[in-house]
Amino acid sequence: VSVDEIEEHLSAQIESLRELRWDGGVDDIVARQARRLGALALQEREEPLRPDDDLLPLIVERIGSVGLDRVLKLPRELLSRVARMRRLEPGGGWPDYSLQGLTAGIDDWLGPWLSNGGGLRAVRKTGVESILAHHLGRERLQRLDDALPTYVTTPAGTRRRISYPPDGDPILALPMQELFGERAGPRLAGGQVSLVLHLLSPAGRPLQITSDLAAFWAGAYADVKKEMRGRYPKHHWPDDPAGAAATRSLKRR
Repeated sequence: VSVDEIEEHLSAQIESLRELRWDGGVDDIVARQARRLGALALQEREEPLRPDDDLLPLIVERIGSVGLDRVLKLPRELLSRVARMRRLEPGGGWPDYSLQGLTAGIDDWLGPWLSNGGGLRAVRKTGVESILAHHLGRERLQRLDDALPTYVTTPAGTRRRISYPPDGDPILALPMQELFGERAGPRLAGGQVSLVLHLLSPAGRPLQITSDLAAFWAGAYADVKKEMRGRYPKHHWPDDPAGAAATRSLKRR
């Protein structure tokens, strides 16, 4: 049966409609203009998305099938930092950035970014981290950066990155020599949050992982110093690390 015959005899039952559906090939929603006789597609052509397309129900359906973190690349460290602020300031109005919270509140934080006709491709181009940071608002974002920064300046004057795992305290990895002269490790959020220090050798390997710098200086450091002096004799391994000067230069002067 030809399409022309169907058009001639069944034209009253043919529908012209615009369809939105998830396309796994582009990992996004696509729009198609179609002419159908029931489930039979007589003609289909892809169209650009429009600002008035209601994409959210299809996105929510997709998230329900595969999970939010499979649909969008989530900024894990931002989520971890906000989760900790919720615990530090339970009355501070911090949003729930857990997977469950983001999924439940998707209309609030993602909905406004779907009205430009760009679909999830435009969202990914903007970046989910930027969208979630915008959702926090300027005041909360500043509070987050002040309390739980992503970088810290060490006593040696170097700028070192802090990482925030989903579980556990934030981590600061740096050469041991950059913390000489410090009797206690740096703390965040006004002293409420301790850092897990990964104290590194000149080769960049962890010599000690500790949250109690004072206890390390007073205890295990003696054995570390003895071993490192034999392996790296040109580097600085003072007898009193808490009283020595921090340095970014690993070798003795």
